Amino acid sequence: MRRLIRYAVLVAGVIFALWAWRQMESELAEREAPCNVTRRPSPTPRSQEVVMSVEDLEVGNVEVDLARSLQNGDMRFFGVYGYSVMVPGVTNYNEAYAGTFGVKVIAGTSDFLEPGRIRLQSAATRYAMAYNRLLARHIASLPRHSAPTNAPAK
Repeated sequence: MRRLIRYAVLVAGVIFALWAWRQMESELAEREAPCNVTRRPSPTPRSQEVVMSVEDLEVGNVEVDLARSLQNGDMRFFGVYGYSVMVPGVTNYNEAYAGTFGVKVIAGTSDFLEPGRIRLQSAATRYAMAYNRLLARHIASLPRHSAPTNAPAK
């Protein structure tokens, strides 16, 4: 009987230690994560995949594209897939924008780069960086009360 009690206490201690370790790991990961990496690898109501060709990304005019998006009421940032969804060009996305503005993730991007996808990944990152910087400047120029509380779900 004593052996059984000792075993039960040992198992409970191991379970508690594993739980505490996971809690500590997640807290450290949140503190050490780069600011432009979101913690939402799966789509959310305010994130959506957008299909864009390499040519559109390379020759696209971000000023025109942003003006079109703003005209449609779409104030979401562009993101690219990496280890998780990244929002290039905006270092404080999680703190300043994640609760209010969503993300349009460029389809086909990934942290696993196949030879044919390297061009897409770099073009998507450059495009998203330029677009997001312009959008962040636009949002900063708005009076606080006129910024939308939610990005449109398209």
